[in-house]
Amino acid sequence: KITKLQDGSVLGIKCSHACMDGDSFYTMLYNWGQICKNENFIEPVLDQSLFHVPMNLSREEVQKAAFNRGWKKVSKLAFLKILPTFMFGIVKERTDAFYFSADGLSQLKRQISTDVSFPCSTHVALSAFLTKMLLKQFNHSEKTTCVQVTVANLRNRLTEIPSTFVGNASSIVATPNFSAGASLEEITGIIHRTLQPLRETSLEELRNIVSLSIQAMKLKLPVLPFDFTEMYSKKPTVFYINNFSNFHIYDLDFGFRKPVSIIPHNLSDQVLIWPAHPAKGGVEVYFSGIPARMIRKMKKDDPWFQGMKQYS
Repeated sequence: KITKLQDGSVLGIKCSHACMDGDSFYTMLYNWGQICKNENFIEPVLDQSLFHVPMNLSREEVQKAAFNRGWKKVSKLAFLKILPTFMFGIVKERTDAFYFSADGLSQLKRQISTDVSFPCSTHVALSAFLTKMLLKQFNHSEKTTCVQVTVANLRNRLTEIPSTFVGNASSIVATPNFSAGASLEEITGIIHRTLQPLRETSLEELRNIVSLSIQAMKLKLPVLPFDFTEMYSKKPTVFYINNFSNFHIYDLDFGFRKPVSIIPHNLSDQVLIWPAHPAKGGVEVYFSGIPARMIRKMKKDDPWFQGMKQYS
């Protein structure tokens, strides 16, 4: 849908997540722009059979493998537990953007890397910081068990999935349980070790996770690597982060000029990391669902906001 403004236009685009993930969606828009400008683009790969189809296992075997990895069974009662969050639209609530400048991100990464025994990536540093800020927001007791979940892009991580693959090529990776009283450095280490297989040349661990997920979906087995209901409880203990900051979203151009602003998609990502405009640099962070509702109820002079702004 195109809405004409006095000094420009707003283009609204909708797509089912069942068809493609964020990488595919924004690549599709980029290619569309190239077509409008009569310019070349890299041909997308539509072959869904590229994903390794694991050997057929019984329902009991897949469930046992999932439980051995610490995955959780999703019961019908679990859906009833979170139903009010969806019925009353809480899951769709979203905050305004919290801005992290490029210099601020470098400072955060440098500070954490100084205190830990490994070179910390920007994603890990920011994920750990945001997780710690959410723990402060909900004031959990120190012994409360928590989990952090990352959405991982599988393209070029699994050799059979090229960067041009179109479809859903992402997977969720959950940390082991950690206590709410864990320090920022401890949370950083946990996230770093969890994501380490994604950075190594041998990705059998990641391939095993994806394989198990495919098997579970084929059998319609209600299991997940984490208890998803805890994302929607009054005091969440699962913190789900989706990072789009490496996507070249602002490169879209339909032949007029590149966009001055792109509003993030309306999926219910609990924490969404979004690229700021290239002229500004850095990233924007949005909170959705229960965290968004809690943030809106907080007073503007709450120290929590100062903590969020220290890297802007």
